[in-house]
Amino acid sequence: MMTGQVNSALQYLSDDQGRGILPLSDDVMEQLKEKHPEPQGVQLGSTLSGPIEDVPDIRYHEINGGMVRDAALRSKGSGSGVDANGFRRILTCKSF
Repeated sequence: MMTGQVNSALQYLSDDQGRGILPLSDDVMEQLKEKHPEPQGVQLGSTLSGPIEDVPDIRYHEINGGMVRDAALRSKGSGSGVDANGFRRILTCKSF
C-alpha cells in the first residue's frame, strides 16, 4: 500500500485470490443468474446506425515501439495478477 500498489495489496488480502474456475453446481448457477439478470430490450439510439467510418490502414502503420513503450509506462497494471510495476517491466524491458 505504501508504494501505491493497491491491486497487489488487495490480492494479498483476498482469500481466494480471485483465480480459477468454480465447479458448475446449482449454487454457482444461481449466483451467476443473480449477477447477470435477463437483458433488457434495445432502445433506439443505443446502437450504431448509418455508415460506419472506415479507419485507414495507414493509422496502424504509425504505431511504433516508442508509442507502445510510452503507453505501457502509463498503464496502471494488468488483469493477470501482475502488479503495475511488473507489467511495465515486462512490456518495456528488452530481456522479455
